[in-house]
Amino acid sequence: MVLIIGLGVTGLMIYQRAARIPEWYVKAQTIRDDPDVEKRTAIKLQSWANKVSSGNPATKSAEDRQLTVVLTADDINRLIVKWSQSAGLDEKLGQYIRDIRVRLTDGAITIAGKYVEYEKVVSVTFRPQTDPSGYIRIKLDSMRVGEQTLPLVVLNDQQVRLTGNVARQARSALPRLGIDEHSVATRATSDLYYTSLAADLFAGRTPQAYAFIGRLSGFSSEDPLVTRVRSMQIREGEMTLKLETLDDAERESFLNKLRSVANNSPLLP
Repeated sequence: MVLIIGLGVTGLMIYQRAARIPEWYVKAQTIRDDPDVEKRTAIKLQSWANKVSSGNPATKSAEDRQLTVVLTADDINRLIVKWSQSAGLDEKLGQYIRDIRVRLTDGAITIAGKYVEYEKVVSVTFRPQTDPSGYIRIKLDSMRVGEQTLPLVVLNDQQVRLTGNVARQARSALPRLGIDEHSVATRATSDLYYTSLAADLFAGRTPQAYAFIGRLSGFSSEDPLVTRVRSMQIREGEMTLKLETLDDAERESFLNKLRSVANNSPLLP
């Protein structure tokens, strides 16, 4: 009887913790809009993407090929709110999760949202790691429902489904994969990377971090610039990124990793 009561109390505590909404998430939903947020964030990135992808790539110096940008959690969340509809986030994810918000703290990135089916806040936390070559990899650190931490083993089923989905997507995308000498990628390349990134993270791997940057009007929306994350520093409420375009060898290595998924084979390190 004592054991049953103890299990009941433990279950109640877990349920209560799962039902709580993290304080940071509540605050992130009350951030005021700022009409200049795109000018100091997205447009800065897009302008650099335009510049570095124009002209003769052989004339670009190492300094030209790199960009350091500072992003605050508040500005990231403002952009999420602005772009949820225009970028199709609501359409793609709205039936599963909504009101996505980001937290930057203690060297980690937390992404949270309201899980529609259960009306609870679900969050995942990632930590950047520097590999021996000096570039950044990403590791899944934890997952929570409300304030209750979940064992990562609960992701096993999701990981199996994702791996199969990635392989199917890769096979259909193979003819459309590509990155040119300017580090400009096809949309199929960026879509497959982000899907395979999720599968890698859920499988407990630490994939290399890349970022695809859309370019300003006048260029096709199908041609984002692909960059490798050279460094990532996360402080309370702020993240500093150093991005770098790819050289010939890096472009081929990156595409080979994506092509390897088509046969449902493990991703290369």
